[in-house]
Amino acid sequence: MVNTNNGLSFFSGGTNANFSSTTGTITAGQWTHVAFILANGTGFLYIDGVQVGTGNLSGVNTTGSTDLRIGRRVPGGASLYFAGAIDEVRIWNTALSQNDLTTSSGSEICPSSNGLVAYYQFNEGMAGSSNTGLTTLPDLVSGNDGTLSSFSLNGGTSNWVTGAPIASLFIDTDITQNTGVLTATQTGASYQWINCATNMPVNGATGMSFTPTAIGNYAVDIASSNCTQRSDCENVSTLGLATTTLSEVFILQNPSSFLSFNGDLSSEAQVSIYTLSGKEILNTSLNDSQSINPAIARGLYIVTIAQNGASKTFKWIKE
Repeated sequence: MVNTNNGLSFFSGGTNANFSSTTGTITAGQWTHVAFILANGTGFLYIDGVQVGTGNLSGVNTTGSTDLRIGRRVPGGASLYFAGAIDEVRIWNTALSQNDLTTSSGSEICPSSNGLVAYYQFNEGMAGSSNTGLTTLPDLVSGNDGTLSSFSLNGGTSNWVTGAPIASLFIDTDITQNTGVLTATQTGASYQWINCATNMPVNGATGMSFTPTAIGNYAVDIASSNCTQRSDCENVSTLGLATTTLSEVFILQNPSSFLSFNGDLSSEAQVSIYTLSGKEILNTSLNDSQSINPAIARGLYIVTIAQNGASKTFKWIKE
């Protein structure tokens, strides 16, 4: 909390364990980075990366739990609320060093950072505008989203505000779907498509666009600027055949009793065959051959060929 001297204080268990900052104050009306670290029974308070207080907290009981509140004291104490604006709240399960604090305080951080267990960027709403209904504060790490309480969400007070002047670490995790083809919105990144049912990567699906061979829910891990973020799962209910990759590769003869491809393919190119219900019945590489002779029953199948992060899907009739 900010105490009556505009310094920092830490309380645990009411007045059973508390200490205040001995140096350093917070200036009203300007953004200030504050932090609390508990390491081996000792607490530390920081203002703008500078240690301003420390205290022995070895007797503090940390085994209990209650819902986290940001900007208000926990239930059971006085109904104290923070009179100010809050941005970039990060909770870790490890004690950061002073260097960790100073190097990360001036920018957004990667939600997949080691030890980060909750991250609230406060990037919702439009400052001073009507934000009625925008009461959810997303947690970018594990989905422990918060709910705004007792906000008017309209006008210059009791509303979303302009955030702290920090550098943005923006990865667009939106994906679009067109006739069964999923495409990541973020450009210039690395991609790995995920089957949400199994939470496992889809073999060979590392392009910006992905054509599922089975109906279901899919997401994509997008890696950019030394950070990886996962999109929401997208439901695919219609299988598509469109593709923007391997455009010169096609099945040489269809229908046929064996698969023969025409085009520039390497021996490491992966071939997967699926039933129309989406069950994978074969996954193999070409192994220096443009043809394979799968021992499967006659019928209609979905065939995917993947190479160097690109993939293309066909319908194939096995004679």
